[in-house]
Amino acid sequence: METSEGPDRPGAEPWAYFLTVACYGERLHGDERGSVDTDNNGWRTPYIATNRSWQRFEQRLMPQGTARLSEASREIVLVAIRSVAQHESWTLHAVHVRSTHVHIVVTADDKPETVLGKMKAYSSRALNQASGKTIKRWSGHGSTVWLWDVHQLARSIEYVVHGQGNPMACYINPSP
Repeated sequence: METSEGPDRPGAEPWAYFLTVACYGERLHGDERGSVDTDNNGWRTPYIATNRSWQRFEQRLMPQGTARLSEASREIVLVAIRSVAQHESWTLHAVHVRSTHVHIVVTADDKPETVLGKMKAYSSRALNQASGKTIKRWSGHGSTVWLWDVHQLARSIEYVVHGQGNPMACYINPSP
């Protein structure tokens, strides 16, 4: 698990965060693509092993089906994320809203969990207003990777913008 101190700079703050959140029900524990939990979530640690029984158990607990983002919904989420970043005076480096998940690279004075929570809340509110429905949109948690230097920042931006396949709703900050 990441700490608030950089590996070579005790007491230092990270340059940015690389945040990921999956749509509700998209990545359940036991899924063959991998997932994390509180015991398996450190930087470059292995995912939880495939476990079909655990995955089926979690599916039965879901009060609704899996949430996916349409093209229109992806644009709504992108606008909401840019809006909250501007409102909070965060530096948004890159965002890629996919049909099943969102990647964000951001510099903020807040904890990454707070940043991700606000981005999910703004996005949910905008999607609920647009659709007239209030449903679960996001997984309960997300990934919050701390970026400690300009090289990690650059690699994360590159991955978010160019490492996801065909671009969907994407933003890259024009001023590095």
